[in-house]
Amino acid sequence: MNFRRILKKHMKACSLVSASEGQYIDGRWTANEAQNSFEAAVVFMTSEDLRIEGTGRYTTQDVKVFADINLKDADGNALTLSDGDTIEVEAVRYTLERNYKGSRFMGLQKLNGKKVIE
Repeated sequence: MNFRRILKKHMKACSLVSASEGQYIDGRWTANEAQNSFEAAVVFMTSEDLRIEGTGRYTTQDVKVFADINLKDADGNALTLSDGDTIEVEAVRYTLERNYKGSRFMGLQKLNGKKVIE
């Protein structure tokens, strides 16, 4: 079965958000952020996913992220997604956690994304 073809309709533009040095602007600390763009399939968690997970850590607002193992950013540079990274998809941020149940298959890595509540 070709998972890439199935996931293609769920491909979205994503950004890996990482903190860089901040600065004071008008007396307020402003954190700067660097963003690396990439594409990944992003799918909301279903009630079946929540049942299988069974820990109560996730909700239907959280996502599953399927990215190429040899992921590259928009400039062609190698990009690694790790536990604790923050990504932004359609103006919503998610903290990534490795999904160890089938985390790597068919050249894809699977991560869970927990919605960041601000």
